[in-house]
Amino acid sequence: MFTVVVVACALGIYLYHNLNNEIRSHIEQKFAQHYDNLLVSVRSARFVEGKGIEIRGFTLSQRSSAYQTQEMVSVDEIMVYCTTNPMEFASGEFKVDRVVVRRPRFTATLDADGQMNLRHLFPAPKWGDDNPEVEVQDASFLLADRHGGNVRRLLDDVDFQIKTEVVPGTGKLAGQNRILKRIKAILNCQSWESAALTATIDEAAQSFSTQGTISNLRIDDHLWQQFPEELRDKIKELTHLSGMANASFQASGSANSPINYLATIDLRDGSWSDPRLPNTIERIQGRVIASPPGVRMEKLVAYYENGSVSASLNRNGWEKNSPIHVSATLKNFNLHEGLKGLLPISMRETWERYQPSGVLDASVKLDFDGLKWKPEIHANCRGTNFVFVQFPYPVTEARGKIDFKDRLLDIDLAAKAGKSRISIVGSVMDPGPNSSGPIRIRSLDPISWDPTFEYALKRCSEGVYNVACDFHLQGQANVDFTLVTHSDPNVKSDKSLRMEIIDASVKYEKFKYPISEINGLITWKNDVVTIEQLTGFNDSGHITCRGTWREIPGDKRGDLNLSFACKDVPLDDELKAALPPSAQDGWDQLRPRGSIDHMDVQLHWPNPQGACDLWVNAQKWERSRNLSGRAVSVEPVGFPYVLDDVVGNVEFRNGQITLNHLTARHGDVRVSTNGSCYFPEDRRWQIRFQDLRVENIVIDRDLMVAVPAKLEKSLQQLQIGPMFHANGEVVLSNPNPGRPIQMNWNVTAHMAGGQIRRGSHIDNIYGAIRFEGQSDETGTRSFGEYLLDSVTCRGIPVSNVRGPFWIDETQFLMGRHVPSSGNEPPRHVTANTFGGVVNLDSRMLLAGVQPFQVDVVLANGTVGQMMIDTGQQNRAQTSGRLYGNISMTGTMEGDHTYDGTGSMQLRDANLYQLPLAVAMLKVLNARFPNTNAFDSADVKYRLSGNYVYLDDIRLTGDALSIKGNGEAKLDGQISMQFSTEFGNQSFDLPVVRTVLGEASRSLMVIHVGGTIDNPTTEQEIFPLVNETLEQLFPAKSVRLPIGAPPLPESPAGVRRGNSIPR
Repeated sequence: MFTVVVVACALGIYLYHNLNNEIRSHIEQKFAQHYDNLLVSVRSARFVEGKGIEIRGFTLSQRSSAYQTQEMVSVDEIMVYCTTNPMEFASGEFKVDRVVVRRPRFTATLDADGQMNLRHLFPAPKWGDDNPEVEVQDASFLLADRHGGNVRRLLDDVDFQIKTEVVPGTGKLAGQNRILKRIKAILNCQSWESAALTATIDEAAQSFSTQGTISNLRIDDHLWQQFPEELRDKIKELTHLSGMANASFQASGSANSPINYLATIDLRDGSWSDPRLPNTIERIQGRVIASPPGVRMEKLVAYYENGSVSASLNRNGWEKNSPIHVSATLKNFNLHEGLKGLLPISMRETWERYQPSGVLDASVKLDFDGLKWKPEIHANCRGTNFVFVQFPYPVTEARGKIDFKDRLLDIDLAAKAGKSRISIVGSVMDPGPNSSGPIRIRSLDPISWDPTFEYALKRCSEGVYNVACDFHLQGQANVDFTLVTHSDPNVKSDKSLRMEIIDASVKYEKFKYPISEINGLITWKNDVVTIEQLTGFNDSGHITCRGTWREIPGDKRGDLNLSFACKDVPLDDELKAALPPSAQDGWDQLRPRGSIDHMDVQLHWPNPQGACDLWVNAQKWERSRNLSGRAVSVEPVGFPYVLDDVVGNVEFRNGQITLNHLTARHGDVRVSTNGSCYFPEDRRWQIRFQDLRVENIVIDRDLMVAVPAKLEKSLQQLQIGPMFHANGEVVLSNPNPGRPIQMNWNVTAHMAGGQIRRGSHIDNIYGAIRFEGQSDETGTRSFGEYLLDSVTCRGIPVSNVRGPFWIDETQFLMGRHVPSSGNEPPRHVTANTFGGVVNLDSRMLLAGVQPFQVDVVLANGTVGQMMIDTGQQNRAQTSGRLYGNISMTGTMEGDHTYDGTGSMQLRDANLYQLPLAVAMLKVLNARFPNTNAFDSADVKYRLSGNYVYLDDIRLTGDALSIKGNGEAKLDGQISMQFSTEFGNQSFDLPVVRTVLGEASRSLMVIHVGGTIDNPTTEQEIFPLVNETLEQLFPAKSVRLPIGAPPLPESPAGVRRGNSIPR
């Protein structure tokens, strides 16, 4: 027994000394068993005699990974007031009266499933069968992110009590005692002034009830920052709210029924600062009530700028698709782009479609059925602005009504577009991408065409915009635009635009001819723009335009056709600049001035090659048709000969110009022509005048300036006059751009009484001369052909002149000297004169004194015709065949430079009545049985200056022949001497002829003087004797004057010795 007592004492002593460790271990084990998913740690525990158990350093942690833990609860001290008898305590039979928890710290986080980790603390552990009072002092609640970082203190100095009451049971628990735990807490926080919480927990019935209040809650950034980061993302829209609020709540529930709660927040002095809004919504007040059926917002009032909003909201349920009803009244509310982000998605689309801004009054109802929003809006615009996305021309200061109900949008507004009043009327079903219905925008004042209108047109139709931009349109127009949309997205909207142009101006990009004071009508419907009729002016010109533009799928350029009709169009630089570069080259070459009576322009773009087809037809009428019109004149660069009063038609098509029935004048000169001009992009242009006819041409200074400089000298030398006509073809071209212009011609000049006053003094020219030549940088040259009917050369008529000639800068060639082409043999210039045929070949250098060479051959002429051609009468019907030739040289300095030789033959002649023959026959007193005194003649002569030296003259008849020599002047003076030879020489022998000739000359010599038309004669008998006497008696006049005396009409001075007085 003693031993037992000793052992018991020893055990008591052991337990006493190891009691604290056992208590700490027991507490740790007890909590670990209750919180099997948490890590429990107790730093120390001790038995305090007379009080109970003191626990220090108690922690509960949550394992966040295999190697890390996150503290959930940390308590500095827990004092458990209980039995203090060690033996009772050791036996486990002890009673707990009260528990005091000092400085606990609760750290809350959100788990991955979005729930608070503190939920793992419930239910709390039981302290045996006792229900002690629990008092918590100086508690704090912290909030950390999911991994324990970014710790934020929510509540400080929180004190609460948990008391247990025993009350009689009721209902199913009648007859039983119910144990209730009542909780009372005071919550302190920087975000409110005061907060209180009470709660009652019935563990047996598994039910609870709680209620609390918060006074002067400060809603600000500090409050929002206390929320977990994961939660802040979900309530980010609320973070724009700030203000003051009072809140109250109450809740109750049980394990077998859902929680019933009611939370009320009364907001005052609130503001909403949203970066999407330019200003802050202020003075927000209202009540928010939350309960299981949903949430309500009552009497919500806010002020924004100068406007106000009163609204209410009722949400039935807490699911994402819970029905919502919102009603609001807006007064003097200013619309901003930022409001779009506050609207439901479906309403954002409508906002984006019309882009409203400005001030309005409105009543709004929004109903959400869980799937989509159903809005009802009745707005009264008070200076509202709109930009319709499909035609974004800003509409400002709109006043009127906009109603949207049952998917139908009705618009009836009066507004301004720019400075112009407009009317907007529409009725659209389901506004948005699948809308259907018409909207009409009609101007009440003319609208100015400006960059804003261009941008709107571009957004509406880029093709129409491109065409409009090409026109560089400026001015005003009355606009009537209608848009009809269709619910079927595959059906394009119907767009129509009617523009009444008022005092506008255009300059089309592809025909940059400025037109001002434009009035008319342009319509656009079904992808077709139609210019009904536009009229305008350019200076004195009056222009009318019609045309169409059609949209081509896949081609933004579309298809453009324009037609212009122009009257009295001035030929100025503006018209030139409107033409294509190739036509401008033609303009520069022709240098037109004046005005066109009528001009038609047709334009098509693009053609199959993607270029612009341009056709211009310009007409200038006769003065009788347009008395007020200004005359047109041209002055071609390649032939600067001014042509006035141009009348006719000029057609331009894609670089090709056609001249039709053009007439013009230069003084008395009249010109008519057809032609063509070609101006390609490589600038190798060509101007061709066809069917050219020029009348009354005068070689005057104007013409000399116009012809190529190298041809001018040749024309000066010829001195052609007084006037003539010409027809043919002239071509001006530029085969080598940047180098001198080339001129080609094939022209026939027609003369009637013309003359060439230089050289041969050719007069009375009748007929034609054809010129075919070219002038370019290498020189000027022309081939020609005489086609003359008759001319007079030195008073001698010449007819049927035919043959070639050549003229260039250095020489003038005729006849066989003309270079031949191909296998064609050289030809003479031929003519008819003296009854025969003349062949002429000549060449003349055009430099210096202009030396020349002429070869003339006469064949088969007649004496009678010669007498007629030389102006003599042939009463005796003198006849005979005449042949001759001459080859001479000289210069254009005058007759004194002439030098040459020639011969003349007369056959089958009857020379009895020729003045010279008559004179000599009188001297001989010859009497013959017939009148054929001489029937042939042969003359060989030389030409030197003005003198013709007759080296050998032979007159032959049946019975008498005369041989002589002498000289003559080109003015008709003669000095010759003849000796007689008797007998016909047809059968003479050389020896006999020589003997008889010498004998005849020894008997008598006839001296002839005077002129061809009036010769004088003197005979000399025995000329050899007289020569001898003159030698013997030089101081005396000793002669043997045997024969006829001198004729009484003979001039005194008949000189012997073959000499004409000089």
